[in-house]
Amino acid sequence: MSTLERKAFWRAYIAWLTKASVVDEEALHVALACLCHFEVRPIISAIAQALKDEATKALLPVGLVNEIEALQTA
Repeated sequence: MSTLERKAFWRAYIAWLTKASVVDEEALHVALACLCHFEVRPIISAIAQALKDEATKALLPVGLVNEIEALQTA
């Protein structure tokens, strides 16, 4: 992942986090728990992996997915 892609990810993540409810944060925790139970990983890597799998992507908070996808289409 390039530096520009990382910066874009963090902008999207922070934008989502400022609006996220406790329920959204818990949904993110649950979605990432199935990916991160054996190792400590940067959240950017875990979310990127979750977005590649439709079943796991469906577990992510919709607002976070929308923020990230909006950056990818811009």
